[in-house]
This record gives sequence, structure tokens and C-alpha cells, in this order.
Amino acid sequence: MIIVNPNELNHTIKVIPRYEPCNVLNLSIKDSFKGIDTDMTPTYRYSKGKLSITFDYTFSDEGRYQVSLTDTVSNEVVYRGAFISTTQDTQEYKLTEDKFYF
Repeated sequence: MIIVNPNELNHTIKVIPRYEPCNVLNLSIKDSFKGIDTDMTPTYRYSKGKLSITFDYTFSDEGRYQVSLTDTVSNEVVYRGAFISTTQDTQEYKLTEDKFYF
């Protein structure tokens, strides 16, 4: 699950793709609450096994989104996942020797 800030228009996320893409990519974002699909062509950079994707999108606060990144030539799925948009600070949880740290 990837967390995005709804107060920002420009977003850059890093994901581990299924394979290294070499063509133009299509980013499809579906708002899980409203059922609205949006397609766009993001810019991306592949380095050391990670894909850095940059795109513009207006997320709703406390929204949940299904995301699919596909190769426009082969129509193969490069990445599929979910986004949550929130302005809340994220928390880190560690499990060490049967103790939780917040």
C-alpha cells in the first residue's frame, strides 16, 4: 500500500515493477469510493530494480485508490497496487523480541 498526500498535485512514487519497462506506460487510477477511472501517461525512471513514477493527480483526503501501470505497446501489467490518500503522519511499527514500538 502506498500513501499519497492529497494536498499535493504532483506525486512521485517508487515501486518494484514486475519487469523493466522500455515503452510508454499508462497509469490507471480508480477511486474506490466514487468508481471513477482516470488514465494518464506518467514519466518514469528505472534504476536498480525500482521504478520511480511521477504524475499529476488530485486525490481526495482519506480516499482509497486501485492503481494499475501497463505497457502501452504490449499491454502487459508492470505494477498493480493500491494508494491511500491522507494528511495524517504515518507511523512505524517494529516487532522485536515480542515487543511493539510505536
